[in-house]
Amino acid sequence: MHYSLLVAVVLSGSALTCSAQTCPTPAALATSLSTAQQASVISLSGVNPLQCPEVAMSNTWSGGELIFSDSPEYPDTSGILYQDGNLPATSGTNYHRVFLYHVNGNTAGPQKFAVILTNLGTGNGTLTVRRTGTAGPSTSYMYVGKVAFERWLNSTSSSPVLVVAGGSVELDTTFDALAVNYSALLHGIWDYSFDQPHQITVCALDPADDPVSVCPALAVLPRDTHQRGTFPNADKIYDTAAGVSIDTVDGIQQLPIAANSANDPAAVGIDATDASPVTLAGNYGIVYHLHLSAKASDGKRLGLLFNPRGGGWAGAVRALAGLTPGGVFLIPPGTASVCCNTEGAVEGKYQPGAGLSVWLQFMPTGSASLPLRLVAAPY
Repeated sequence: MHYSLLVAVVLSGSALTCSAQTCPTPAALATSLSTAQQASVISLSGVNPLQCPEVAMSNTWSGGELIFSDSPEYPDTSGILYQDGNLPATSGTNYHRVFLYHVNGNTAGPQKFAVILTNLGTGNGTLTVRRTGTAGPSTSYMYVGKVAFERWLNSTSSSPVLVVAGGSVELDTTFDALAVNYSALLHGIWDYSFDQPHQITVCALDPADDPVSVCPALAVLPRDTHQRGTFPNADKIYDTAAGVSIDTVDGIQQLPIAANSANDPAAVGIDATDASPVTLAGNYGIVYHLHLSAKASDGKRLGLLFNPRGGGWAGAVRALAGLTPGGVFLIPPGTASVCCNTEGAVEGKYQPGAGLSVWLQFMPTGSASLPLRLVAAPY
């Protein structure tokens, strides 16, 4: 996975100059938006979103804990990739989330990856996997990242499983059985509820190993340059600030996503294997619940586009229907990606009229380069 900070520069060629107050939509972009389909990629036609006004946003953390395992990203031997033995029982609908993202780095042969839940409570517990999104094994890393989240968005709850006090179970037996060849990625996202204190252990194993008996006895592998840890919340409510509305009369506006900015700070947690503090650059695995207040004082339509600022990007989204169908979809479709900061992928098109609340669910997905800007362009 990739996270980089880019310095704002004026695009070469026919870049549009925007003041701090206004950034009009050029004719070429307006034409592209009028015919663009949902999830399609279009040129921003000389507009640099970083020069356009930034929408004031509010953000509130929510949901259960995020257990994040991406380090070492390329394990070359069996071992514990991440373990947290201090997880509380889930509360209400605040489910915990496991985000596993690992590539087989063992040149000697296949590996498999497993997630084990151990009941640390004094009574029996009930495990229910509320949402599941898995993809791979594959060497198409960016495609795996966005497909896993699309499947998570479309998933439903599993049947409850009883876990006796002191007992251990696999979170996903189908996932744990997959043999992963060298350099292939296996990725999983699970939201689960469990009504007892518990431990989550993520392991790299030999294909013949029994995860429940072998995994907890392995040694913890050291971190690499990637991230792992437990973070207090797995969701973020990200709304236009109180009294703020995106009005088409004000021209192009933009807001940061996964930007480690004051508007959108990174999650801060702890690596439970050694109690060290960690920061989740890019907020990978965090589900953003966006609600954008919009209106059209001039009667124009509004296009929303994802604009990558750190390199190649692709994802998935659940979006409000408008002039486009909405629902759950890959963006861009299939294996396509957005190449660079001169392009935008169309999340949706809307007719705000006197007022409209545009909502979407989004996750910074594995292998996609971050940060992003969500660009609101009138046309």
